[in-house]
Amino acid sequence: MYDLIIIGAGTAGISAYKEAIKYTQNILIINDGPWDTTCARVGC
Repeated sequence: MYDLIIIGAGTAGISAYKEAIKYTQNILIINDGPWDTTCARVGC
């Protein structure tokens, strides 16, 4: 069982992870593509 499940590893998902990791390490991230945002990876 996880304390938090984050769906997506875009801007919001990574921000949620960075905040949640301060309180628990029992986190699951579900993501089916590259991590981070399209703009960060290839430019806007």
